[in-house]
Amino acid sequence: MSAATNFVLADFRQDGQFRCDKLTMRNTFLIILCALCFWGCASHTPVPALTDVQGYHLVNAVNEMVAHMSTAGVTPKQGEEIAQSWWPVEIQGLHPVAVYNYDRNVVIVMQRSAKEEEGYFVLPPSFASSMSVSHPLPSDKEWVFKPIEDEIGKFLYEYHRKKK
Repeated sequence: MSAATNFVLADFRQDGQFRCDKLTMRNTFLIILCALCFWGCASHTPVPALTDVQGYHLVNAVNEMVAHMSTAGVTPKQGEEIAQSWWPVEIQGLHPVAVYNYDRNVVIVMQRSAKEEEGYFVLPPSFASSMSVSHPLPSDKEWVFKPIEDEIGKFLYEYHRKKK
């Protein structure tokens, strides 16, 4: 068998018999697997950028959502996902993977893998102004924040989180 035939998945012999050997199948499988892995790694897209107006509306919508949930007696626990029925149009339009509570703040997950996630971290103004701490963002090393300038202050951040 020549080296060239190793890359042929299957072929017909001169006598009309169909042939497919294990080595050829293994090599083909490895090539396809490498291509899929490369495609998966290369397909990562950044969190979509928001305009000032979109940021402003998102922060206000999250603030209203939190107020409505509080009025209804719904208080998600730390890390608990917020049901889609509570999501305002501004969140739904982003098509997030998940939305959850983190220390009275709202995390909008745009991308998630087993080891990390990224998206938007929103400090609802009604709660952020009542906090006595000077830095209401998580301070552990698994979180990285990038402030998004908006018309109502520092209530909206892009975040990247490496899970433990």
